[in-house]
Amino acid sequence: MRRVLCLGVVLIWVGALYAQDDRGVANDPTVNERANACFAGGSLAGKCHTTDADFNGTVDASDSAFMWRCGWYVIRVEHGLILHADAPEGCITQQAEAPAEPLQAPTSTASTLPQIAFDPQNPNATPPQQLALLENVLFNGRIEVSGQWAFLYTSVIGGSPVAQMPAHAWDDFVAWYASP
Repeated sequence: MRRVLCLGVVLIWVGALYAQDDRGVANDPTVNERANACFAGGSLAGKCHTTDADFNGTVDASDSAFMWRCGWYVIRVEHGLILHADAPEGCITQQAEAPAEPLQAPTSTASTLPQIAFDPQNPNATPPQQLALLENVLFNGRIEVSGQWAFLYTSVIGGSPVAQMPAHAWDDFVAWYASP
């Protein structure tokens, strides 16, 4: 029993160590104005210096600056301190606010949702805004498959789908995105 208790204390201490900003302050926006999802333990950790935010084919200082700016908002959305709509346009954020009621994915293919097509042989044929949406869903959202359709959500909890695409096209996008 003593070993289990000691292990628990060590795990809590290690977790607190990793959930700090670069100055050793808790990475918690309720107590730290500098809290950012890009710091270790944050939902964007490891992504803020490696994401091509403007989709120009290279990751440069402007991409990192944009991601760090977004990280400030993301962690506050995740803690329920601000709404997703308060984040700058284009930031990849999770919609942490809970929906008024759980919503189901539409089951009809005659949906009014925008449809996205993706061809891994010609990815440049997909407009940049749609590629950005697909990346946002991949990292911060979820999909729900119903029959032949994949419904795309930008939120991991609740919300309504923002677009739909053939399920095989989603699989093609994920495989293309993961390829070197």
